[in-house]
Amino acid sequence: MCEVDRDPAALRFNRAGGVRGSLCQALAESLPFPDETFDLAVCHFLLLWVLEPLSVLREMGRVTAAGGAVLALAEPDYGGRIDWPPGLEHAGRQQADALARAGAHLTLGRQLREMFHQAGLQRVHVSLLGGEWQDGQTGSNTQEISVLAHDLAGSLPPAELRDLLEMEAQAARDQSRLLFVPTFSAIGFVP
Repeated sequence: MCEVDRDPAALRFNRAGGVRGSLCQALAESLPFPDETFDLAVCHFLLLWVLEPLSVLREMGRVTAAGGAVLALAEPDYGGRIDWPPGLEHAGRQQADALARAGAHLTLGRQLREMFHQAGLQRVHVSLLGGEWQDGQTGSNTQEISVLAHDLAGSLPPAELRDLLEMEAQAARDQSRLLFVPTFSAIGFVP
């Protein structure tokens, strides 16, 4: 196993966390491995953040041996986002705008199947993570509030951000919050 990240701090964090195998600082667009080195190449929540996701998939395919698989996990599609109650739709639009300004490809998830085929992969299978909501899970919204606060910091006046985060927290407490961002995964095989 070899984990690749462009950020040396992320690699140090993973090493300290007990990641086994090799850690390699590199860019996904130009992996420092010979052709057909691995049986499996995996990325997670990456393609929406790179300039040219198709070139990354082609590079993953290059380092994967014939018959091996390329797997992309957790690629969201903010274009299909659903927010409820209605006051929180504004939060969703604001977050999507902030992510787009940061360089995210907001509709990447829906493009996975086409990109996998364009990358020359075969027997492509794309799946969509389903949404589930259960009463009594207000604590699960804590992470979403934290992510929302991070994504919107600097994009909204502090008072507006504070009000939006309170509305988010209140919707979680009263069990009316529903948030769904379609999140896709795909696997394809190298011919």
